[in-house]
Amino acid sequence: MSITEAKLSTILKDRPFRFHHSLQSTNDDALVWLRQGAADGSLVITRDQTAGRGRLKRGWYTPPDSALTCSIILRCDPIAAQQSTMLAAVSVFDLLDDLAIQELAIKWPNDIMVNGRKISGILAESLWSGEEMMGVVLGIGINLSVDFSATPLADRAISLHQLTREELDPATLLTIFLRHFDRWRCHLGRTLLFRTWRSRLQLLGQWVTVDQRSGIAKAVDEEGALWLELANGEEIRILSGTLEERRD
Repeated sequence: MSITEAKLSTILKDRPFRFHHSLQSTNDDALVWLRQGAADGSLVITRDQTAGRGRLKRGWYTPPDSALTCSIILRCDPIAAQQSTMLAAVSVFDLLDDLAIQELAIKWPNDIMVNGRKISGILAESLWSGEEMMGVVLGIGINLSVDFSATPLADRAISLHQLTREELDPATLLTIFLRHFDRWRCHLGRTLLFRTWRSRLQLLGQWVTVDQRSGIAKAVDEEGALWLELANGEEIRILSGTLEERRD
C-alpha cells in the first residue's frame, strides 16, 4: 500500500502538509518550510526518501514505499525543544504498542527497538534566527517492509512486516501516530512526558559504552542527557552519543 495525497487530505484534515512522491530528505524540506513560516504541527511526508539521514549524518535505508518517513514542524521554545526527541519516541512507542508489538524499548537517545533491533529512528533539528529559535523539525522513520536479510543490518534492524506478517496501510499508521503525537504534544516540556520516556528506556543501570567511554548508565535528566558513572566513580553528563550495551 502507498500513501497518496488524496488519503492525506482526508486523514490530516486541517493540518498543513507537503506530500512528495520522492524527496531527498523530509527534514531538509521541513527546515526550509519552517523558515518560510510553516505553522506548528505542519507535516512533510514522502513515499521515497533518497538521502535520509540519522544522527552524525548516517544514512537511513528506505526503499520506495518500505517505510513511513515524515517530518513534523514544532514551534516551541528552547526549553521545550530539549524534550522534542522524547515526544517523538514516546509517540512511536505508543503506535507500536497499539499494534501489539512485544519487546519494545527506547534506546537512548533516539531509537525505538524491538527485541534489540532498530525499527524506528528520530532526528531532531533546530532552526535559529540569530539568538531566537524559530522551531524544531522532527524527522521520524519507521521501517514498514524493508528487507534487511541480505544487508549488513540483518541482525540490527527489523521491519513491521517481519513482526506482523500483514500488509500495513501507512496512512492508517500515520493516523494512529499523529493521534498519540498530538496528545503528548500538550506535555512537551513537562514532567509527565519525561517520566514516561524514562520508564521505557533500555539499559539504565547497566554497563554501557558511549563513544568509547564505558560505565554504568546511572540516570537521565529532563533535558534528555545521560549520566554515566565511570569505573573510577566519576559521573559525567552526556547530551548525545552512540550507546552500545556490554557484550561478553
